[in-house]
Amino acid sequence: MVAVPHAERVRFATGALVAVTLAGCAAGNTTPATGDARPQPPMESGTPTPVPPPGDGGVDAGDGDVTMDPCFGVTCPAGRVCNEGVCELDGTCVGISCMSTEICVPGRGCIPLAVDEDGDGATVGGGDCDDRDPNVRPMAPERCNAIDDDCDGDADEGDPGGGAMCNTGMSGPCGPGVQRCTRGEVTCVAAMPPGTERCNGEDDDCDGMTDEGNPGGGGTCATGMQGACGMGEQRCQGGTVSCVQTTMARTETCDGRDDDCDGATDEDDPGGGGMCSTGMAGRCAEGVSHCRGGAIACEQLRMPEAETCNREDDDCDGATDEDIDVHVIETTFATLAGHHDGCTGFGSRVDACASAIHRLCAAESTCAPTAGVGPFDTGSGRPSVACISGASMHVSFADLSGAQPPCDGDGVAHLDVCWSAAHRLCQMRGHRSGYGPIEHSGGEADIVCVGIGEIVEVPFSTLGGFHPGCDESVAVSLACNTAIHRFCAGRMGGRGSGYGAIEHSAGMAYVVCVGG
Repeated sequence: MVAVPHAERVRFATGALVAVTLAGCAAGNTTPATGDARPQPPMESGTPTPVPPPGDGGVDAGDGDVTMDPCFGVTCPAGRVCNEGVCELDGTCVGISCMSTEICVPGRGCIPLAVDEDGDGATVGGGDCDDRDPNVRPMAPERCNAIDDDCDGDADEGDPGGGAMCNTGMSGPCGPGVQRCTRGEVTCVAAMPPGTERCNGEDDDCDGMTDEGNPGGGGTCATGMQGACGMGEQRCQGGTVSCVQTTMARTETCDGRDDDCDGATDEDDPGGGGMCSTGMAGRCAEGVSHCRGGAIACEQLRMPEAETCNREDDDCDGATDEDIDVHVIETTFATLAGHHDGCTGFGSRVDACASAIHRLCAAESTCAPTAGVGPFDTGSGRPSVACISGASMHVSFADLSGAQPPCDGDGVAHLDVCWSAAHRLCQMRGHRSGYGPIEHSGGEADIVCVGIGEIVEVPFSTLGGFHPGCDESVAVSLACNTAIHRFCAGRMGGRGSGYGAIEHSAGMAYVVCVGG
């Protein structure tokens, strides 16, 4: 059937007029009411409803089968339309002509203007838009029912039944509401719609939860605390956004940060103190770990020093005891006497001690084993000797006497002369200096030629200041050995020694300082 707008529906009361004059309908086409109130479409007797060919009036449901349109080929009289194969009144009154005393009511046809079927005092001609409902008439109070009660063309205008405060039953700000007429019913409408959740302790989005989703939070912030505890995150708590600490204080570690949040970084050397290897050579390899710059570093305990004869790599160059010219050894006269029985004390003969020292250095020194000078006192009260690098040379006293007479083998009477002779003979053979004899027997002797050292001229008065008893009368003696050693060691920063005098004249001595 053709739908009729709800606001224009008309209803018949019990006993109301049931006969309807269908003005404007074609003569002979009025259909009496039967069990089916709908008028039946006229059909030619014996003529079946034509079946449309495929594609002409058929309906394809999508499955390839064409079904018949029930209104295909049906022609209805004026004022009626085909619906499901049945001719019905046109609900819009299109094509219907009524008499001057009638009015066409959609869905009902022509109605007399003066009829007041519902007895509400208003006729159809007087504007009653539903003459079957006494509550519907011009100027009637509008009710919330989706009906145009006052026949002004609008339904439920003015919000009938609305305006009172109510509770929607919703959470948060959506709970308070106002009654409103909506779709023909009075309902409670929230006075405030759901909003975006904010950090305020309220259920802004009316979902039954408060401040969910951390509204306003999530960004990084500063807590105002020291060190690692200063890092925070903005979080909604208790209805306000606050900076919540994300890193707790912990034991200080070597990382360049204030882990325990006390205002100091890497204090107390965290992770340090253990022994470690620096990766360097020699004495520089030994180290202790320390926290430096946020990382554990191995710091060497000992710095490089000048190489000494100690079986260590003192200068940290990867080599041990290299280039050692002088090696001072503290010993005892008992030890020296074991190498030559004539060297028993500081009053011993110089040539006897020279032999003992030469033999000691050859046996015990790993750095300068060729020869040695001394003995002398380094201040410990015990004798010390200086092993030096040199070349032992076997000569005759005739050779020595030729270089400086009269070195004839009497080492006691002419010891200083023989030392000068050895020095000069070594120089004649291409060396810087020399001394001796360190060994002698019959007419032959062993001297030492030295290719290192510095020949220094020094007054005997200066040497006597380093050790009493050293004067020109005993130019080669155990007393002068100590004086020359102390003099040369002082010139060389304590790392050298010396021997002599290799020459002396008029109160001046020529000594050789080695090492340094």
